[in-house]
Amino acid sequence: MKTTKWATSHGVAEQLAEELADLESRIACLTRSRDTIRGFLAQTEHRLVLDGTG
Repeated sequence: MKTTKWATSHGVAEQLAEELADLESRIACLTRSRDTIRGFLAQTEHRLVLDGTG
């Protein structure tokens, strides 16, 4: 069976969409982690780290 240009492009698009979804999930996880750390630092004596003056 011969692969058409459309089928190849469609397959690449699906693969890229899957990889993008994975990257977005990782970014969301890192964002939550960053926000948690910022919240912790804001509640402790380490506020200067957040302000960039410490």
